[in-house]
Amino acid sequence: MGSFQERACGSAILFGLIVGSILLALSFYIVEPNYVGVDYNHVTESIDEVKLYTSGRHFLGIGHEMVLFSTTQQTRDLGVLTGRSKDGLSVQFEVSYQFMYDQDIQTLVRLYKDYEKEHLPWFDFFAASSLRNTLAEFTAFEVIQKRDELQVIMTSDLSTLMENEGIQITALQLLNTELPLRFMDAIEQTILAEQNVEKAEFEREKARITGDTLRLQSTISASNLVVTATAQATSTIVEAEASAAAIMVQLTAEKSAYKALYDSAQEKFKEVQRIQAVAADSGFKLTWGGTTIGGTIPCGDDGQAVTAVNTIASELESLAGITDVTVTANSATSPYQWDVTFNDAGVGNADMMTSDTGDVAISEIAQGFSSAHLLAYIWTESLAETDAGGVQINFKKQVEVA
Repeated sequence: MGSFQERACGSAILFGLIVGSILLALSFYIVEPNYVGVDYNHVTESIDEVKLYTSGRHFLGIGHEMVLFSTTQQTRDLGVLTGRSKDGLSVQFEVSYQFMYDQDIQTLVRLYKDYEKEHLPWFDFFAASSLRNTLAEFTAFEVIQKRDELQVIMTSDLSTLMENEGIQITALQLLNTELPLRFMDAIEQTILAEQNVEKAEFEREKARITGDTLRLQSTISASNLVVTATAQATSTIVEAEASAAAIMVQLTAEKSAYKALYDSAQEKFKEVQRIQAVAADSGFKLTWGGTTIGGTIPCGDDGQAVTAVNTIASELESLAGITDVTVTANSATSPYQWDVTFNDAGVGNADMMTSDTGDVAISEIAQGFSSAHLLAYIWTESLAETDAGGVQINFKKQVEVA
């Protein structure tokens, strides 16, 4: 009998030791490197708001749980979001961001109390709302034109919001933005117009280089070729500058219209009319919109033709309906030519000027008009044009759409 009781007592002690060992093992928790933890007690349903546990093995006791937070940078990919621009267009954009937890026990405890273990989905929800609000401060054109600035402001706004949640935004990437196709076409049209202006400037600079090269060659050449080569170089520069100036007038007007597409649907191209007159002591008068100017335009000699630029401008600007014209002299000798550009936004397709003498011819060089719909161009791929002189000019391939 005593032997049985001894065995039973021994078994109970052994069982107690095994259970105690298991419970003791379950009372220890490991915090891995690059993590910190806070102690949550399931028995009392409370969390330790004093001690922050770093990497290592820690004794918490039965019924406890170690809630872990990473100490390294975390990345969240929000995927493709949809928002509205300031002017009401739908914009799809793709964003990811990086953050780090504040290593403060009170902050981490508050996170657990507010969200338990589901704080990351809430962070993504808050981030998406903040990013949409920031996007709504930009027009659709600015979303494309000022993408870097938009990303910086998105990062700043999201950082301000998430600081209240106890995390630090370390970086944000605006990976992609997509606008409605028609608006994208209009934006590409604006960019194409800017490139056309740049191309004209490049061609003008190339012409200058060519002229300077010819001038240098003439200096090195024999003395009997100097005069001829210099004249040739000078002629090349004058002709090239005259051609480039004509291109610049037209392209500048186009560029202004395209750039204003997102500001005003009523943008108008500028009217350009050319006056051509032979030298005459009597000069001539102009009529526009049924009204004749008060003064006479002098063109008796080359000197008067130069001063006629200002006279034409002032006389036309004195007429009702015209406040701003630009007059450009194209020829310094008879027959003289002046190009008159009507800069007023309300002029549109201006009436043709007329003259009181048959020695003056007036033609329309660029027609002004107003339209709510402009031709759109898609900027689809880079294209390099190389001319015979070996000067490469990069610009985008132009595709017209209705």
